[in-house]
Amino acid sequence: MRRSTRFVCWMYHPLLGMKFWRNQKPRSESSVKRSNWASQNSLFFQRLIFIKPRSEALGRTKRERDPFIPTVKIMKKWLSSTVSSIKLGDYSELKRLVHIAIFFILVGVLGNIIFSLLTTDRTVVESLREFKPHFLGLALVFAQVPWITNTIRVMIWTRFLGHSFSFIEILKITISTELGSALSPTAIGGGYIKAGMLMQKGLSAGQAASLLTLGSVENGLFFAFALPLSIFLSKCWNMPILQHVLHKLEQNLVTVAGVVLLLFILIKVYRLWRRRRSSEGEKSTFGVRLWAKIEESIRDFANVYKLISKTGKTRFAASMLLTSIQWSCRYSILTAMLLSFGIKVDPILFFLFQWVTFTLMTFIPTPGAAAGAEASFYLVYTTLIPKEMLGLMTAGWRFLTFYFNIILGVVVISAFLFADVRKSN
Repeated sequence: MRRSTRFVCWMYHPLLGMKFWRNQKPRSESSVKRSNWASQNSLFFQRLIFIKPRSEALGRTKRERDPFIPTVKIMKKWLSSTVSSIKLGDYSELKRLVHIAIFFILVGVLGNIIFSLLTTDRTVVESLREFKPHFLGLALVFAQVPWITNTIRVMIWTRFLGHSFSFIEILKITISTELGSALSPTAIGGGYIKAGMLMQKGLSAGQAASLLTLGSVENGLFFAFALPLSIFLSKCWNMPILQHVLHKLEQNLVTVAGVVLLLFILIKVYRLWRRRRSSEGEKSTFGVRLWAKIEESIRDFANVYKLISKTGKTRFAASMLLTSIQWSCRYSILTAMLLSFGIKVDPILFFLFQWVTFTLMTFIPTPGAAAGAEASFYLVYTTLIPKEMLGLMTAGWRFLTFYFNIILGVVVISAFLFADVRKSN
């Protein structure tokens, strides 16, 4: 094998969530002599996707095997270069970001207008006489509350870690994270942008990762409590559509029980097979590595819980209160919109179905769940909102929960950047 040989391999990008081809040369003669890279695909691909092999887990530090750190360093470098170019009077990166945002805004708003015109009954115009603008104003306030609560939550934990940032500094990070989430698939979100900006402020990669973990833990705990309570208070099991599903489930109870039992047996067999392979010292497979990642996530959750239980109970309680306010406001935007048109709604039931809608959006691969968000909303609320109002409510809900925040976010971030440039000059 010659030193100039090129190897074509799969590379996985954890931020973009996509694969792409890359040509790569061996760096030295010794790397060629080891063996053909393709014959070492097991360990090789494990390293490429940042998943640690079992055999190497104990011999490597967390910094070397953490999948979070390489991507965050890239984001930190990109943010630093962008800010530096702005200070030097080069606004090309900022203009590119604004142009991308404007493109998505125009396409999305145009699509919403067309969808609304095609699905809204013309008689709806007559109902505008009963329009109550104060409820629409309340919906606009609800749309902005998550910015404030998210900012205060980050301030609480950055000060817990010994960093004192102003409200404006954290607000910039919050809005940038929102814009990053809007321009990437919902399942990816803007977490890496948030971590990169926190590292730019002086936090270590581990501290930035801890803040993201804490936010996820708080959100998970809130929904673990709020969703069962919403189901109980709204008595949604009495709805005709759910009654139909439950009736079908009762008719096929034996089949469902058989499927559950089969899954249980398969999990047990897999765990026994995994233990045998681990004891024999064989190389870990994809399934074993996936289970290792799940176990590592559980351990991270336990470590965060231990840290909070020792020194941060009061801060955690305050942050959980803000989390409750944040999600309650975000999932009540639709309720306020419907009330502005005089439509009676059950706020708790609509809170529950907003969670269903936003959960469905995480499976849509387009940036900001474009097109799929509207389809999910239309599917979920077909029987809950009057048919003649459904198209208008879909467009209005999408605008207030997505496009309005993008427009306002671009304006605010641009104003902050220009203000920083003036101060530096």
